Amino acid sequence: IKIINLFKLEATQITINIYEKQEFNIIEVLTSKNMKLTFDNSLKQLAQHLDAQYKNTQDDNICIFKSIQSMK
Repeated sequence: IKIINLFKLEATQITINIYEKQEFNIIEVLTSKNMKLTFDNSLKQLAQHLDAQYKNTQDDNICIFKSIQSMK
């Protein structure tokens, strides 16, 4: 929800993919707009609490946030 709120501040359209691969839950949020996301400490603390890894990738035409956490 925190990531979606960050995206909706600037993007008019987003795509959300949530799926399981092996024993991992993967969440991807994409937009066709290149935008600079700023993560606050609460998101970093939540990722640490969930033992999740995340990254934000940007290029000319797309911005992708991807989070991976174990289902165990």
